[in-house]
Amino acid sequence: MRPLLNLSHAFLQINQCHSLVSSPLNFGLIVFFHRHNDHGSYSGPMIPSGRRHIIFEVWPRDPRGPPLPGALEAPRGKRTPNGFKWGADLDSFFWTQLMHKVPWVCVWTRSMIQDFGENYYDLEEITDYEPDPRVVFPFSILQLKTKPVEEDVVELVECPIEDLPKLEQFIPKLYFPDVLMVHDPDDLTPGEERHPRLRTRKTKGKQRVPAPIEYKRVWPVFEAIDSQHADGTKPLRVAELHLSEGLRMGVGHHSLVYRAPLTLPDPLTAESPTGQVTVAAKLAIPETSAREMLENEAQMYAAFPRHLMEDWSGYNMVRPHRYPVPADAVIPKFYGYYVPVNPELDGSDHGRSPILLVEECGQPIRTEKLDPDAKSQCYTHILRLHDAGFVQNSLYMRNIVVQPGPLENPPSKRSMNFPVFRIIDFGRGQRKKDVKAEWPALVREQEKAAREELNINEALDI
Repeated sequence: MRPLLNLSHAFLQINQCHSLVSSPLNFGLIVFFHRHNDHGSYSGPMIPSGRRHIIFEVWPRDPRGPPLPGALEAPRGKRTPNGFKWGADLDSFFWTQLMHKVPWVCVWTRSMIQDFGENYYDLEEITDYEPDPRVVFPFSILQLKTKPVEEDVVELVECPIEDLPKLEQFIPKLYFPDVLMVHDPDDLTPGEERHPRLRTRKTKGKQRVPAPIEYKRVWPVFEAIDSQHADGTKPLRVAELHLSEGLRMGVGHHSLVYRAPLTLPDPLTAESPTGQVTVAAKLAIPETSAREMLENEAQMYAAFPRHLMEDWSGYNMVRPHRYPVPADAVIPKFYGYYVPVNPELDGSDHGRSPILLVEECGQPIRTEKLDPDAKSQCYTHILRLHDAGFVQNSLYMRNIVVQPGPLENPPSKRSMNFPVFRIIDFGRGQRKKDVKAEWPALVREQEKAAREELNINEALDI
């Protein structure tokens, strides 16, 4: 008789008690079943209600095999850049025992088992080929112009803002804006709230572009490329941002966020009626603390590792969470932090606000609308952020946003059946390297806040 492999069948066949066990090797608390058959004893998790992303494979141990090594000595197998265990699909994860007939259980991946070299029962589930992890790129809209556009004159066509695509790709370093020319007919750059009017931008024919306000990039820094622009070896790359009070996306205690059309530096353009894309433009209100928070958020974005902004194929096991989650990006892509070249304003002590540009990533979540898998995705985003050495420090539903996915599909082919989540608003964020002494307490506090905000049951959902 072959050992039981598929746990979904196991729960239809067995009558046994479950218990909580804790491994001395940090395998964590697991709700498990225990079953005896001709090959000995096997353990696995109880399948929770309402979940699709579960581990249902079991790796039965060699009766004479050695104990599994701890986390530091175990084979790494295939992993994404975040360092967590990775599998190409749900079949890539296996519950197994520390050793034969020992009820402590943990999760290994197919590639870890293959590296370990134990497959006592010659199971195809373990020997199957598994592709390497790969970046899953969003639907591409960027392209290079075939001919230059006449300077200072823009072909303006009737184009509702809804017809402009969101920028979801990284801006290539070679074309990242050095200068941002901000068109601000509604005088929004001081950071003061205005009364919204129109929500579309419609203009016809050719006309002179109004005198814009010049901003310069502070972050991110590309030392090799930026030095060539500084010494005049290469011309500065100029982008144009269009602010409108009718396109306000949100208002916070310290900031205002607008959906803003962006014209990228030549020769970069987008597949849209005007060649433009839209981004989220965040400005700070005219208070010193608000300006400091916006600058801090920009520093956080500049310090985030790239993998936090990338979608990857497959699934991760994000410790100590015990359910696989899609290896999606955690935060929006960063399109730069810009400060005005001439910030002074008559009658203002604070002048024009800096501008933070990031990817638009949807609407705030509503916890009551989230199923268990969605809660897991949001919670493990927090865990991944902490593992990378960052805390957000403002974990509320309004700062976790969701949009239809998957993003590799064109927008018309996306659905909320495949939700994509991101964490936003890092004005109060901190880095581990700056708060080493307080770090463990900060992480505990933030993870507790996340569980409360997401209505997560520690015993069942983690």
